Amino acid sequence: MPVKASSSSSVRSAAAALWLGSLMAVPAEARHAGSSKEPQLRRAARELRQKVEAALGRADFALAHKLLDDAYRQSPQPQTLYLLGRLAQAEGRALDAMDLLRRFVAEPGADSEDLQAVARKLVALPRPLCGEVVIHGERGAVLTVDDRPVGVLPLPTPLLLSPGPHLLAMSLGTRRQEELYKVMASRTAELRFQFSSDAVVATLQPAVLLLVQPTLKVIDQGSPESLSDEEIQALEQAVTRAATEEQLGVLGNMAALSTSPRLSGCLSELRCQLSLAEENQATLLLLLHVEVSHRWRSGRELKLKLEALDTSVTERAAQAVRTCSGCGLSQAGDETALLTSQVLTDALTRPRGTIVVRSQPEGAEVVLDGRTLGLTPLRRTVWAGSHSLTLRKEGLLPASREISLSAGQLQTVEQTLLVGSSEPLRQITIVEGESERSPSGQRPRWRILAGASSVMAGAVMIGFGLSALAVNSRCVSGLGDVTTQCMQVYDTTVPGSTLTSIGGAALLTGTMLLVWPPAQDLATDSTLRR
Repeated sequence: MPVKASSSSSVRSAAAALWLGSLMAVPAEARHAGSSKEPQLRRAARELRQKVEAALGRADFALAHKLLDDAYRQSPQPQTLYLLGRLAQAEGRALDAMDLLRRFVAEPGADSEDLQAVARKLVALPRPLCGEVVIHGERGAVLTVDDRPVGVLPLPTPLLLSPGPHLLAMSLGTRRQEELYKVMASRTAELRFQFSSDAVVATLQPAVLLLVQPTLKVIDQGSPESLSDEEIQALEQAVTRAATEEQLGVLGNMAALSTSPRLSGCLSELRCQLSLAEENQATLLLLLHVEVSHRWRSGRELKLKLEALDTSVTERAAQAVRTCSGCGLSQAGDETALLTSQVLTDALTRPRGTIVVRSQPEGAEVVLDGRTLGLTPLRRTVWAGSHSLTLRKEGLLPASREISLSAGQLQTVEQTLLVGSSEPLRQITIVEGESERSPSGQRPRWRILAGASSVMAGAVMIGFGLSALAVNSRCVSGLGDVTTQCMQVYDTTVPGSTLTSIGGAALLTGTMLLVWPPAQDLATDSTLRR
């Protein structure tokens, strides 16, 4: 167990490590009999040991580090890695100690059985949260991390580094190259140092974010027991095995939250889960739903449902379901591994393409298949196939088109949005409760019905009005002639004029509903109201 640097036990531990590694500056080949350099090397080792022990006696860990760092830079021996590892352990830097001692064990020159046994015991301890970094560069170059030497290339094992930024530097003679790299938890990265081009190429292993979501469902009578921590861990390990076969790393929520701690309070929301996966540069978000059912006769039943959501498309890429009745821990793990392999294969092989959308003016809303993607200019990964694309911006006419995207294709869409257009627009269906509108340029049904009814009613009233006016001043009996005096005549001036006037107004109104405004103006007006 690590102890504080200021304690006497820390000093004794480090001093004991130095005593065991007193031959640290003596190469294995020089310790053999007959070597002329052996006395000189032993003397240098003894002097260095005395200086380091004196520094530790004063609890001067900084000086001890400097002495050991300088010794390793001058003569990079495995024993020095051991001492640096034990010194890191004494200071409470468990991960640094594990990294150095792990490399000491893997070094071919580390032939001390006693030191090997101690180092293996410490390396076997539970590993703190960290990331792995594989370093490539010129053979013989000394690698330092945060100004501390950690090895000579080629390194036998990847570096174990805590999450966060680290300064990695490569030195060979007078040449030096450095790179500030942010290590991500539970991820493996490769860094290639190239002195010739003064470039450092970083590659991050693809990974998925796994979130296990167990639920309990009690049927009939039984003992309602949900998944234990051991069972959840077994399922996670099964997913990891299957993902490793696909050359994918697996992130748990704890590792992911070390990069994005602000999202810890909303992991129950899909939006937050996708953000967590995206910020950790995870290719897929895996949601493992485990429904635990209890039946009186068959006992416990597990329903395993695995969803894979693509973080670049932000949509479900694949899903599958498997049921395991009365299965134990081992069988549940096997079922989960098979489920994971199936889903990963389907999700990773689903064809994708890329669209680039630009508009004049910029800032138009991009809607693909009814889903808002963002504002122009926009670059987005989408599923291959046919899609309906719409651009809209307040105060401008929307523009719609159909696009077809092949696997791996990059398609650019450029669109100018207009205030008005002389071309008729295609039929647009408004969702979210609004009724479907008629194609632009055609009259709404209510105008046609109202116009026709008004014209017919107007015509009828005009007919009656004219008939009434026609019989005005005529004899009521109809028997009057030139020889007989008519005692009573029709007086229909007022009703006839009224009916004719109302009928004319109705006829005019109906005509206006049917023929005005023109079709072009109607299309523009309909679009603006939309």
